[in-house]
Order: sequence, then structure tokens, then C-alpha cells
Amino acid sequence: RCCKELELRLFARNGSIVATEFNSVSIREERAFLVNAEGLYNSDEARHAAFVGTQGVARDVTDRKRAEEELHATQAQLRYKTQELEAAYQRLKAKEKDLCKAHKELRGSEEHFRSLVENAPDGIVVIAPDGTIHYESPSVERILGYRPEDKVGTNALDSVHPDDESAVLETMRKCSENVGAS
Repeated sequence: RCCKELELRLFARNGSIVATEFNSVSIREERAFLVNAEGLYNSDEARHAAFVGTQGVARDVTDRKRAEEELHATQAQLRYKTQELEAAYQRLKAKEKDLCKAHKELRGSEEHFRSLVENAPDGIVVIAPDGTIHYESPSVERILGYRPEDKVGTNALDSVHPDDESAVLETMRKCSENVGAS
């Protein structure tokens, strides 16, 4: 008859500890039968039979125990890493949502300012540090008679009266020195 296994740690001759699964067989009146780890017998008859001795079988399960411990440690690490990844994923989702919202707001803002610039009564010009015109608003045509696309890519000083050229150059120099200043 089967019994429940008892897990024991036994000392080896070299002092190391050996993990075992231990089964014992109680020997009574020339009959042998298994008992479980708590010493419970399988029948009332067995309880009253004369005890002769015990026979035990121990199986070395050290490697299995070590593998189980490694498995549990690996599972714990995996759970921790999974939680970290889930948290990172949630942060990325939140950032993506924020970026989408910011992109939408930026697009709306760009459209709003483009509308303001393109419909402003004043001429608006974007000039590179070397004097090249990068953008002119449509109102430049009303003010100077040039279509904006006619002047883009040309030097802004080409349209400035020679007497005013030094003042424009000085203003451009000061502007380039104060980039980002309020």
C-alpha cells in the first residue's frame, strides 16, 4: 500500500546536506505494509499487530530541489520583469497619448498662425542669417507689388535702398546676436 512521502534533509559523510524523499515500511508480525509520514496505518488490524521493525527508502532529490529553487527564482524574476515591462508599456501609452494631443494642438496652432500671417495687412518676411529670403507673406504683393514666390530665395538686400542697407545689416547683426532673447 502507498504512503505519503516525507521530505527529509540528511547529513552526508562529507557534511553536506542531501535532500531526500523518504518512505518507510512498518514491519509487523511477518507482514509488511506502508505507513505514511504521520505514522497512520492503513487498517485497524495493522494498528494492533506486533511491531517488528521499520524499513525505509530514501531517494536523493537534491538536484530536483535545486532545479525547483532555480525555477521559482526565475519565475519571480520573470514576474518582476513582466511588471516592469507592463509599467513601461503604460508609460509609453500615456506618452503616446500626450504626444498625439500635443501634435494635434501644434497642427491647430500652425494653421491658426499661418492664417494670421497670410491674412495680416503687414508684410511678414523670414530672412536667413546670410540675407536669403525664406518666406514672404501674401501682403508683400499688396505693399511692394512682388508676388511672394518671386522673392523667395533671393537676397533681401536686393530690395533695400542703398542708403538704408547699413541700417538693415546692423539690425540683422543685432537680431542674430539676440536669438532666443526676449
